[in-house]
Amino acid sequence: MKNYPIFLLSLAAACLLIPSVQAQEKIKIGVSTPLTGDAATYGVDTKNILQFANEKLAGNAYELVFEDDRCNGRDAVAVAHRLVDVVKVKYVLGFPCSGALLPSAPIYEKAKVLVIALGASAAAISNSGDYIFRTWPSDTLAVQKLYTYIASKHQRLGILSEETDYAQAFLKSLIELNADGKLQVDSESYVPSERDYRSMLLRLKAKGDQAFLLNSQTEGTAAAILKDFKAMKWDVPIYNGFLAASPAFLKLVGAMANGIVFPDYPPAQEAYGVEGNTLLSEFIAKYGKLNSVDMTFSTGIESFRALHEAIKSGEDARTFLYKTRFKGVFGEWYFDKNGDIQGLTPVLKVIENQAAVSLPQ
Repeated sequence: MKNYPIFLLSLAAACLLIPSVQAQEKIKIGVSTPLTGDAATYGVDTKNILQFANEKLAGNAYELVFEDDRCNGRDAVAVAHRLVDVVKVKYVLGFPCSGALLPSAPIYEKAKVLVIALGASAAAISNSGDYIFRTWPSDTLAVQKLYTYIASKHQRLGILSEETDYAQAFLKSLIELNADGKLQVDSESYVPSERDYRSMLLRLKAKGDQAFLLNSQTEGTAAAILKDFKAMKWDVPIYNGFLAASPAFLKLVGAMANGIVFPDYPPAQEAYGVEGNTLLSEFIAKYGKLNSVDMTFSTGIESFRALHEAIKSGEDARTFLYKTRFKGVFGEWYFDKNGDIQGLTPVLKVIENQAAVSLPQ
């Protein structure tokens, strides 16, 4: 009995050294996103959105491990090896860039690490594997919408495309839609490090193209091309992919963006229900407005929601994702057999007074 108090003190001291159960059980989720480089606009938004989702939807139940993939394959592969082999995560979010996901997907697939990408839209991602999902729709639908519109108005189109997985996949989808040759397409491509686009633009102009598609991956590059285009006094309609409505792009080019037609998805205020608009308002109050396109918020929130619900279910996460219909900020949606989101329909928009406006559908 003399040693009993000493025993209690020793036991209490030992308990203080044992980590809490909550800390021990906190699941790590990897996040692959460009935190530096030309695509950091999307990467920083991605980081903020997922941190916000972790707080609001899961009470900070997870430890998010952010890694900088710089929106390119080499860095994304290095990130994948670190997350799989060193951090040993079972789940990965992020990926606003197709060029980061496509080369790293085989690593995650082989390790059976579940990935839900919020922005990688290249059509080829549909065939990346059973563990690869995405909450941003495949470009196939958006390109088809844009192609139909262009082909109804023009006979000849000039395209300047960046040599990245996203931009080349966008171009490939358009070429495939034009298999019957209804539209005469003249195409030029440039490497991401290129800074002088005038010679390529001059070649397209000399061919008599009646319209121009600016097919770029990042805002800075798109802005530089548009400035060269305008300086040439080439007065034809301009088309673009999703980034035409990016605040970062519009800030760089100002009124030069007016008239650009591009595929997008319904505005947040129209597409969101009460939960979505509430979350967006709270996000803006904490982090400020997005620098990338608005759609990044909804696809980011839904990527986190889907993973959180899969983990909470206690079932095999991959099986859960394939069979579940989700109710999210933009309504009901689900993953198809390729892990692609279904439930979102693209629309066409035009920049007017430096803001995106929906075209009559």
